[in-house]
Amino acid sequence: MSKTVLQILVLLACAAPAIAADGFFGKWEATLETPRGTNDITIELSGSTEAPSGTFTGPQGSSELEEVKIEKDVLTFVRNVDFRGNAVRLDYECRVEGDALHVTMKTPRGEREFTAKRAK
Repeated sequence: MSKTVLQILVLLACAAPAIAADGFFGKWEATLETPRGTNDITIELSGSTEAPSGTFTGPQGSSELEEVKIEKDVLTFVRNVDFRGNAVRLDYECRVEGDALHVTMKTPRGEREFTAKRAK
């Protein structure tokens, strides 16, 4: 293998996490089926890989995402919500695959997975 090809491969390997991290930014939409009916949600992510931010919009309105972090190819954030007068922490872990955002939401009652699509 030539020295130039090896240098290109090393450069691509170093750049891959940054390219994947940039893929999180934008608007994502999903429809969730719940025991109480269908909920349309939107997740909007902005900022930079070093200082990401965003909002979550659902049936109860919009709220700012908390503790937003991007590490390699994983986005994590927290939402603190009020559920019948009780404070509930929801932890999210997300991965991008093309125009799909695969989300795992961790609740006090367990985990739930869903996929959001990149808004056009």
